[in-house]
Amino acid sequence: ALAIVSAAVNLGGALGNPTTGAIAQVAGYRTMYAVVAAGAVVTAMVFPVLERAGRNAAALAVMLLLVAPVHAQRIALLSDVEGSAKKLERFLARHPAFETGADGRRHLARDAWFVHDGDVPDRFAGSARVVDELLRLKREAPERVVLIAGNRDVNKLRLLPELTPAALGMDPPVRPADWREWLTVRVTASLGRPPTPEELMRATTRAMRLRWIFARTMGAPEAVELRRRDLPGGATDDMVVDSFVADASPGGRFRALLGESRLLARVGPTLFCH
Repeated sequence: ALAIVSAAVNLGGALGNPTTGAIAQVAGYRTMYAVVAAGAVVTAMVFPVLERAGRNAAALAVMLLLVAPVHAQRIALLSDVEGSAKKLERFLARHPAFETGADGRRHLARDAWFVHDGDVPDRFAGSARVVDELLRLKREAPERVVLIAGNRDVNKLRLLPELTPAALGMDPPVRPADWREWLTVRVTASLGRPPTPEELMRATTRAMRLRWIFARTMGAPEAVELRRRDLPGGATDDMVVDSFVADASPGGRFRALLGESRLLARVGPTLFCH
């Protein structure tokens, strides 16, 4: 009975029937459903023969092998790109779930899903390009591209409140003692002597606080200089900070990425989280 039901459901999927083929309509995977439907038909014929012959274990094995893949889907999974444009480019170029379009770019195949499992920016060169490319893929196939929010994605929400003039006038809310020690070491090295409280206050610029945030609380000590390379030549510290603030603000890259991301997502029987 199970095999017959499986055959009917999967045949409907292969034909794209709106009732029995609901799963197939989501996955766009008709060939796979046709194959599984055929396997279920074979199971329906072979199972009683094996059972009558006392081969219960063999009968069960046949059923599991031929009927179990009813929810199978082709999913391309990538995680922790961490700003590496090269890593993302290699993945898109090599994974069979992507096809080269007339525009020369890689696009998700119609019968596939793509899941990025979090941590898009920060540690390597090309964060802005990585975010832009993932958002492009999401716009092209919004139902089949799943973006999971990781800690490196969510923590960018800290940048706006922690880089305001008011915030710079006090210790940061995270690891304040570490901030004071980190700042003191750098100002001491610059002056050649221990700084006064007034000198420490003057040294508390947006760029200095941002460097500390990335280096000591986000595990990305090169993030500021990597961003400087992505900007037009001669970018100042303020220009680098402004670019991060713009990305985290409404309408910016990071904000758009978070708007398209989820903490958890289920694709078929699989639950994805960072």
